[in-house]
Amino acid sequence: MKNQIKTASEPKNSNLTSTLAHETRKNILIKACFALFLTGLIFNGCSNDCDLEHVVTGGNDGIRELVVSVENGRNFNSMIDEVKLMVGESDEVVATANYNNGNFTFTLPATVAAGHLWGIGWFSSSEDITINNPNAQGAEAYIVAFKDGNPVGRIIYRGYDENTGVGSSGYLTYVNDALTITGIRAWTNNRDITDIREEILTFSINAKRGWSMWYYIWDDEATITETATGTKRVWKEEQTTNDPGGLKWTVEFRDNYYWDGVVAGNNMTITAQVENGNAYNNIRRVRANETYRGRAVAVGTYSNGGFSLTLPNKAYPEANFGWMFGGGGGNLNVSNENARFEVINSIDGYSSGSGAWHWDHRVGSFIHGKVEANSATYVKYIFTSADVNITGSVSDWHGNIVYNMHLRAGWNTVFETVDLNSGNRTMSTTPVSGLRWYIENDFNNLPSFSVKRLTNGRIFGK
Repeated sequence: MKNQIKTASEPKNSNLTSTLAHETRKNILIKACFALFLTGLIFNGCSNDCDLEHVVTGGNDGIRELVVSVENGRNFNSMIDEVKLMVGESDEVVATANYNNGNFTFTLPATVAAGHLWGIGWFSSSEDITINNPNAQGAEAYIVAFKDGNPVGRIIYRGYDENTGVGSSGYLTYVNDALTITGIRAWTNNRDITDIREEILTFSINAKRGWSMWYYIWDDEATITETATGTKRVWKEEQTTNDPGGLKWTVEFRDNYYWDGVVAGNNMTITAQVENGNAYNNIRRVRANETYRGRAVAVGTYSNGGFSLTLPNKAYPEANFGWMFGGGGGNLNVSNENARFEVINSIDGYSSGSGAWHWDHRVGSFIHGKVEANSATYVKYIFTSADVNITGSVSDWHGNIVYNMHLRAGWNTVFETVDLNSGNRTMSTTPVSGLRWYIENDFNNLPSFSVKRLTNGRIFGK
């Protein structure tokens, strides 16, 4: 159960900051593939020569019911009580069902309102793509999970073969007329002649009027060939109505744009006097960033070698502990999986006194921590929407992680201590003494720590 609700490319049992910050090409394609390859390329408004007089009104010769059985669905009974099938940018609800141990059935409507449909745009004129009905219009449907009337995530259809690196996602799609699309579309980026990148997208769409499942398939491994000047990498993708098999319905609790702000606990003020701080008098402003979007949580000024930031008691957490830890499992215990959380990913200093926070003005990150003979400790700031206790242990590629976190609603200070020899870590809310503030480079070059870094070749806890 532990990792059932994570995307295939996310590291198993990773810590809070590394897991939430981890995005790969495959993750992005999973989330955006329909917007890119269907809404953006196929259903994208009529072109100037679209024959509007012959656009049909639609009907349903395809799927009449969508029967869903979520993998390990009973584990989410306390987190989901209702599901809704939605279409369009306005999130129009076209079907509703109760969530029962992960099982539910949608009776699909005969038609979808014209206001939610998109037509084939410029794509229909591509010489290497054949479309039998350029006047067809369509829309994607998506399943949103609810608890007590509030959206908490999505239920998605996907698969991934770790041995081959081939992944797939399925999308319930409506078209108002029968539609076939065949052919190959390729994009090549050859601006850097030493590293040419190409993506080849194959279409094999044969959809009845009405509802059908469309699939997006990608190969995570590029085919690499040597060229006269360097390397060429080719990724293969496919949009098809042929079921590739191996897909499962799973829950994803990361549809962050559905979630509003949460007010919890009290404001937290962070006051820092930085070691050797006056040497960095080019720093003028400080910004604290959350993990998901890099959104600024708090800003302040830097003067006399230090700064003060106030973290507000209203935050916008974009995940919950049910997604992060997947119902516990193994030796890990999570008291409240419904609690949503947000993590301060970095506190950075900038040389610009006003205006945009450009990357080229960033001087460096601040670290609150300490280094001893064989260990390093870092402070993390975690906001939770409700009280939650996390105890027990898990493992990731660094080593073993022991959790002893007793988080209270609002902002919490969490201490991550890393064994520099083994990579084993503890994540605890028990205060650690002797911590100081550093600029990142100064911290990394502290005695003992810099030696360990040279020895093991990596920085644990970062």
